[in-house]
Order: sequence, then structure tokens, then C-alpha cells
Amino acid sequence: SQNFSQAIQLAKECDSKRATFEGNLPSLYGIPMTVKDNIRVKGMPCTAGFLHRLVAKTNSDGPIASMLKKAGGILMATTSMCTLGGDCETYNAIAGRAVNPWNHDRTTGGSTGGEAGCIAAGMSPLGLGTDIGGSIRGPSNFCGIYGLKPSNIRVSQADSFLLGMDQQDGVGFRVRINAAVGPMARCVEDLATVMRLNFQRDYYTQDHCVGRKDFSETEYNSTKPLKIGYYKADFWYEASPSVGRAVQRAVEALKTKGHEVVPFELPKIPMQILISAFTKGFVCSQKNTDKFLKNVKQKVFEYHVLKEQTRPIWQTRMMYKFLLWFTSRSKRELVLKPAVCNFTGAELTYFNGVWGYQSQRFFDSMDAQGIDAIVCPVYPVVAGLHKMISNDLGSYSLFNVLANVLHAPAGVVPVTEVTKDEEYMARNPKDHAEETGNKLMKNSRGMPIGVQVYSKPYEDETVLRVMKDIESEVQFKPLCTRTPDEVKTTRLDRGIFI
Repeated sequence: SQNFSQAIQLAKECDSKRATFEGNLPSLYGIPMTVKDNIRVKGMPCTAGFLHRLVAKTNSDGPIASMLKKAGGILMATTSMCTLGGDCETYNAIAGRAVNPWNHDRTTGGSTGGEAGCIAAGMSPLGLGTDIGGSIRGPSNFCGIYGLKPSNIRVSQADSFLLGMDQQDGVGFRVRINAAVGPMARCVEDLATVMRLNFQRDYYTQDHCVGRKDFSETEYNSTKPLKIGYYKADFWYEASPSVGRAVQRAVEALKTKGHEVVPFELPKIPMQILISAFTKGFVCSQKNTDKFLKNVKQKVFEYHVLKEQTRPIWQTRMMYKFLLWFTSRSKRELVLKPAVCNFTGAELTYFNGVWGYQSQRFFDSMDAQGIDAIVCPVYPVVAGLHKMISNDLGSYSLFNVLANVLHAPAGVVPVTEVTKDEEYMARNPKDHAEETGNKLMKNSRGMPIGVQVYSKPYEDETVLRVMKDIESEVQFKPLCTRTPDEVKTTRLDRGIFI
């Protein structure tokens, strides 16, 4: 959805005032912006990818949209997302399929793929997305831009449909793993500008459930050396050669900045517990599920697609399909099936206690090694080919899902691009997922690769500082800031300038 005529009028008014005003203007004064299509902006539909929601416009701004406008931002459009936000590919019945500006044969990722593609292509300088399983970080990585998933407990859950109570479809979901609304941009400082608005008193008064810690300029601008851990493999997969090189490039950049950078060994968290933390964290009551599906069935033809993802508990079934597709030919199915089966409220309560213990173990491991932040892959591969990624790359999401179940702040910094001799994931693939990884890496020369930075809850400023240090050393140029000749040197046959 867009409101360009009003945005143009506001921009003209800002230009006129800027020409005569003496003094300091708000931090985003006159800056055009876009937001993901599940974030509440007054006067625009908030569809979350559902066609039937186009007919109703939002009556009021959510907390973050209100703060952006107060800071002078001009919200000119909402950007496409996959229906319900449950896919690694951005596609819906409203806008069709989002294509990656670097290569139109490849995905922008999901679920915030429309936003990432717009920023990478130069259509928007700054935007907002939501992240409950990598939905900011994956698209940012695939499109060569910067993105931040804040600490879940420092941002409001009242900003968007799917995060809080929705009046139009008459149902609200209470989940253990909450999505975080966060910024996406072409540099770290733009991310920090938005977070300064988020982490301050005026924002807290709009949602009293938000954890109150003001943005710390001292932490963000500190020059004190940190101890930073890194890893290139998660519980299952090694990064592809290109992604591993990106992590190593970030490590060298941080060393140049004076930080101590050491290998970090992930704590031995049982895989069944980790996956259960993600899938069971989405649980909602069967009563709410039935009510939601009944309302949707009356309004949209997407019902048959949604219903496949929603039996008998919609988010659990969705994640079951998402995680098990790639394991149908491997023994990992024995681990995943018990992790995502149906469960009772008592079992969920018990599980929450178990995961709380495992989370504490993880942070205790960081403390024991003196680790302030961690650098790792976002995905072990680059942007996938259309129609393949959600079916075959569910397991790769564990690289970024970990930050969600830990409620940790996590950001993405673009670092480099795939070279000609790096167009594979594994020389000797061991299973279906690695075979698929090889297919996706084929002909990927020139595609962007980023790294992920995360820390402990409430340490968002530390994450941004580490991202800024990497950015200043690697000097990555986003796609829309490159000349056509610079883009052609990457040999992208279907890129935005070709």
C-alpha cells in the first residue's frame, strides 16, 4: 500500500521549513520511509499479506510509527511480506513474488522481503520490519543491507498485526517468543537513529510493558576493546566457503579495531530442545486457532493455503512443515518429529522452565569466556532460488533462530560477495540439505554475503557498536550506491541495472 501524494506534499512542506528554519530539526525530518505490511500506520491497510485486509485502513499508528512521525519521518508506503509471515520467500496474493535486486532469479528472503528489496534497490532509504525467526536478518543478508532485530523485551508488541490483539479478524495470539520490530537501512548509523527513538521515555509511555532502558550513547560510542567470539558452524552445518570467508573478514576487521576475537564453542544444547523452543514458543489456544480460521475462511481464497499450515495448531503445523520438509530423507526426522508434535498447556509450562534453564546456560557460557558479543553466519548460503528456499532451507534458519529463542539483540552487516570459485556449499554433500545448498550456490557469483552479530538481552548498543566497527573496515557498498559499471563487474546476469 502507498500514500505517495500525501508523502510528496509532506516532503515539500519539510523542504520549505528546512530552507528558513534556524536550529535543530528532528532526527528524521523529511526522510521518506517504508514499513513492512504488518506494522500499523494510520490511514493505510495492515494486511500481513492477506488480500481481504486491503479493504480496511488502520485507525491509528502503532507506537513505533507514531515515534517515527514525531521525529519528522514520512511514511510513504508499506512493503510486501509473505502471507502470515511464515515463509523464507516473500509471496502473496496482493503483490505476487518479490525478486532480489541483485539477481531476479533469487529471493529477497522472508518474511520482510519486500522491505529489504526496496531498500537494496534504492526505492527507500530506511524502513521497518519484524523478526520472529530471522525475518529481518535473512532478507537483509540476502539483499546486502543492514538490519537489526532488537531485544524482544525492549520493543513494543502493540505495533503490528500478528504481534498483539487484532480487531479486524477478532483474535490475538499470546506467544512466548515475541517478534521484534526493528530497522533496516543502508548503514549502521541509520539503524542507531531509529533505535534512539525506540529506547527513550516517550516510546515507553505508549506501551508500559516495554523494558525501560534508554539508548546508551556511552555504550554505542565506546572505544573500550571488547572480547568477541565467532563461529562458522552451528549445531548441524558448516558455512559455505563464501560465507565462511565473510565471517573471517569480519573477524579481521574487528581485530584491526583493537578487539580480542576468539573462537566460540556453542553450548551443547540438545537439538530437540532448541527446535521445541522455536515451535512451541508460537503456541496459541485451539479456540483462538479455530476462530481465526473461521473468520479467514469467510473472507479470502488464501484459506486453503493457510489451512495446510494450520492443523491442528496453526503455528505448530506451519513450523512442522517448514522444518520437516528437508528431513524426510534423513535421520534428523527422529529429532524433529517429537519436537513439534501437539502438547498440552502443562507440557508447555514445563518446557518453558526447561528452556529458561538452557538460555541461562548459554549466557553463562558467554560469561565464563568473557564474551561481549558473537559473530557468526546469518545463513550458511546466499539468497535462494525462487520456490526452493522455504522447502529446502528450513534447517539453515537455525543460525538466526537462536537469537530469537534467547530474546537476544542481533544485527546483520553486509561484508562481501560470492566469488567464482565459491559457488558451492560442500564438495562432498552428506545429505539432501547440503545437496540443495550446492544447487542454490550454483551461479551465485556476485551475490551479497553478510554476517550476524548478537549479544545478551538489553545489549543492543553493543551489537550496533560491533556492527559499526565491521562496517567501517570492510566498506561494503550497497547495490543502489553502485554505478552500473560497478554492478556489471559482478557479472549479475539478471540484476537491477542489467
